[in-house]
Amino acid sequence: MSSVIDPNIDHLAGQKPSQIDDFCPSEDDFRAVRQVLRHLFPLELVEKIIDLGSYWPKIRASSADVIDVFGGELYCYLVTPPIPGAETAGAPLQRSVRQIRFKIDSCDQGWCDYNAQNRGTYNGSWTWFEAVILPPPATLDDPSWYQNALIMPTKLGPDASPIFSPAQNGQSRRWHIQSNITAWRASKEHIITWTTDEANIEEREHDRLNGRTSRGHEVVRSLVAGDRLAIIAGAVSPRWVNHVVSASIEIFYHPR
Repeated sequence: MSSVIDPNIDHLAGQKPSQIDDFCPSEDDFRAVRQVLRHLFPLELVEKIIDLGSYWPKIRASSADVIDVFGGELYCYLVTPPIPGAETAGAPLQRSVRQIRFKIDSCDQGWCDYNAQNRGTYNGSWTWFEAVILPPPATLDDPSWYQNALIMPTKLGPDASPIFSPAQNGQSRRWHIQSNITAWRASKEHIITWTTDEANIEEREHDRLNGRTSRGHEVVRSLVAGDRLAIIAGAVSPRWVNHVVSASIEIFYHPR
C-alpha cells in the first residue's frame, strides 16, 4: 500500500543524527526563517542563502508494493500528492519547485539470451522507469485508472494514452528516470536527483519507448500548483520483466 507524507516539521530534540539529516521544514518554518534573514541581509541574498542550504518544504510519496511488469506493459507505480497552491484572498500562493529526488529499488529478470556482453551494464536494458506529470483528475475526466493509481500500482491501458500524448507544442510528456542493470538478478537502489539546472548535453529527440533522456530540469521547471508526478514502470519485448521492489519521490519547493 502506498503512503503519502505531506509537508511537516520534525522535532529535533533527542533525535539521532540520521533523523536530523532527514529534517524537512514546514512552510511556516520556511517563512519564519526567511523573515529573520530579511532583517539581516538583502532579499536577493536571503533567497540565495535559502537555496544554497536547500531549506525547502517538500511533499513525499513512497511505496513498497512489489510488482512485476512484463514485456509490453506499463504500470503507474507511484503518484505524489498535488503541488500545493492554496488560495489566499482570491490570489493563488505560488510554489516554485526546486528539486525532485527519486529512489527506486528494482531489477530485471536476471538473464538474457543475446548480447551477453551487456550483462551487468546499462547497455541493452529493456526495463526502465519514466516520470509523467499528471494534471488534476478532472482535466482528464476522472478516469478510473487515475483514482486507482493514487492508492496502488496500476496497470495502464489504452484509456491512459492521453497522459503520454505530446503536448500542444509537440514536446513529449514523458521523461526517462532510470533503466535497470541488464540481466542482473540482484535488485539495486538508484537515487536520481533533478534540479532546475540544465545539464550540459546535446538536445535529443525523446526515446519513443521511455521518454526524454537527461532532461529532468524540464520536469522541475514545468510543475505547477495542482500537478502530481508519477513514476511509470515499463518493460518491452517478450521475456523481459521489470521487478519493482520499492520507490519514493520527494518534491522540494519554494513557497512564494
